[in-house]
Amino acid sequence: MLESYLSSFEGVLIIVTHDRYFLDKLVEHLFVFERGGHIRDFPGNFTQYRLQQEVEAQQAAEQATPQETKSTAPAASQATRQGNRKKRRSYREEQEFQQLEQQIPQLEGRIAELEQRMSSGSLNNEELLKAGEEIAQTQQEMEQVSERWFELAAIEEEA
Repeated sequence: MLESYLSSFEGVLIIVTHDRYFLDKLVEHLFVFERGGHIRDFPGNFTQYRLQQEVEAQQAAEQATPQETKSTAPAASQATRQGNRKKRRSYREEQEFQQLEQQIPQLEGRIAELEQRMSSGSLNNEELLKAGEEIAQTQQEMEQVSERWFELAAIEEEA
């Protein structure tokens, strides 16, 4: 409910959260607080920022390694091919990714259903407490599922 309200809001929002899925749905621009007190201005959402970080880290690692001689070139190309294989999702990871894609809307639906029940005014105090606990537990599960989904999605983006 909050997400739909905020997405229809016409003004500027400042969002501070650990919920990456929530950020990706609402954010178009980031101010990232980095080490040393530096604030990075990044146009895009959290997933795009994370992918950009990985690309920059990979480029920095490539620049840090000395140029290889011709005698090691075949070994290096084989290592590169093996590295590329590791960046693709395995069959098990692909199955998990598909399962998570189905699970996320179910969890969102459950949270919305519980919020609707709580705001209906028909629950007594005990039922409200139980619904509140269930929402907290479901939101925590949603955060874990979303985080794993982002990890698996990043693997596919890298390949």
